[in-house]
Amino acid sequence: MTRADLSVIPDLHARIVADDDFWKAVTARKSAHQALRYRLPGWRLDHMLEMRRALRAWKHYAEAVRAAK
Repeated sequence: MTRADLSVIPDLHARIVADDDFWKAVTARKSAHQALRYRLPGWRLDHMLEMRRALRAWKHYAEAVRAAK
């Protein structure tokens, strides 16, 4: 799925929430990869939490798009 899938969501509020979930997933994934790259103290926990956050946001986004189709 890509961000272009937002056009299938007819409700404006649901579309805004889905867009927010999409960007949360993208930014959490990027910060998780930064934790892996720089490996500052506590990097394992940071990586784990950011990946969980990314997966949760991605699931919410995917559910919204599937429900709209």
